[in-house]
Amino acid sequence: DEKPYTIRRINGDCWMVENLKFGYNASNPSSYTITVDPTTTNVDQARTLQLYDVVLNGATASDKCGNGGADRASYLCVHSGNDGEGYPAVWYNYPAGSAGTIVGAENADPQLYDICPAGWRLPNRTEYTGITGYFSEFNPVLGGTYNGASLDYTNYGDYLSSSAYDAWNRYRLVSTSSSMEVTYAYRGGSRFIRCIMKDTNINNITYMQDFAKLNESNNATKKQQVISSITTNTGYSMKDVRDTNSYTVKKLDTGDIWMTDNLLFQGTTLDPSTTNVTTTRYINGSSVKAYYRLPEDAASTSSRCYGDQNTGAGDGYTYACMNYTANDSNIGGKPNAWYNYAAATAGTISGSGTSTASTLDDEATEDICPTGWRLPTNAENLTLYGTTEYAFFTPVLGGAYKNSLTLVSTRGYWWSSTATNYKSRARLGFDEVNNLYTVSDDYGCRSSGFYIRCIAR
Repeated sequence: DEKPYTIRRINGDCWMVENLKFGYNASNPSSYTITVDPTTTNVDQARTLQLYDVVLNGATASDKCGNGGADRASYLCVHSGNDGEGYPAVWYNYPAGSAGTIVGAENADPQLYDICPAGWRLPNRTEYTGITGYFSEFNPVLGGTYNGASLDYTNYGDYLSSSAYDAWNRYRLVSTSSSMEVTYAYRGGSRFIRCIMKDTNINNITYMQDFAKLNESNNATKKQQVISSITTNTGYSMKDVRDTNSYTVKKLDTGDIWMTDNLLFQGTTLDPSTTNVTTTRYINGSSVKAYYRLPEDAASTSSRCYGDQNTGAGDGYTYACMNYTANDSNIGGKPNAWYNYAAATAGTISGSGTSTASTLDDEATEDICPTGWRLPTNAENLTLYGTTEYAFFTPVLGGAYKNSLTLVSTRGYWWSSTATNYKSRARLGFDEVNNLYTVSDDYGCRSSGFYIRCIAR
């Protein structure tokens, strides 16, 4: 519903520090429906939720949300109003908070689904216990609990958890004006919800850039949990937040996590929050010379993308050049992209192919991979030898740009971060005879247009 929330990392986890207001209806009709599905909500399938207002349906025990009646453990009861600080709020009973998955008079089932946003979930008892000493960071609000139509315990804040105490009761976090504790209560009462990020399993990571968060010093445990959740040689889909292109990533037998699709990024503003660079760079003629297109801008020796692999002559060693096609018939009609080395490294390895400047022999440490990812080294490419790795890396043909597109149906090449000499870089190659192999020679001159596949940092 596009409502904004403040989130904060507390005790190693990322929490909402405002109460969930999804399903908020200021007019408080007696009942209404909302629809949720796995693309937006922490559910396993699309669900239509029939919500009943607690105040209008809870006056007596015989009402759907009535205090003392069994129905309020089966019907999805909510109420929209203002919390103890006067801000809009929604109270949910457990059937509503669990998106209709935990219902019935007696139910001690583990709670897996709820109305938190996709990628988030209800906290469990252990996670709540872990933040009881972080009162100011969690910033709880008072507002009480709806038991039927009456609002009780208004000098407390009361929050749902995912953990069952027994068939009738669920654990909850309770706050006063100065402290918090974990206790339990009947799940028919309507309480606040705050969600916690689901970031300890590979299936809960949506964007490739989220890998960068796992490299933070306080996330060592979570990083190990994510890596442990990955099944070797199984593909997982992730998006690049910069352009929402989707890629398959796999942990290969080597233990490294690779993109197994070619990078397609065409953006010209490279920011450290989303791209593997240390400062913001612009491929527009400022800190990086502007993108030029292969092969149109490599047609002659004076063109911006032209490069001579033997002599090192040509602007293709300095200018950022690439080609993108939305439908490459050579790889089954999939999108495809080639980059020269100046483009691949965000302009950090850029300079005349006739120069012997020491920086042109440096290992590339910045590039246009998503943040949290980078160009592989030649040593890492070497680990891909063998028929098993070849199969799971899913290499493609499609050729390379050597001023014009060549070797279309016989070769595929991928850049590495490792220098061969001042004008060339080591590359990973593929053909249907030799499978995957690495090469360090002048055919890998920096003016060439090769593919990019990134490896997780």
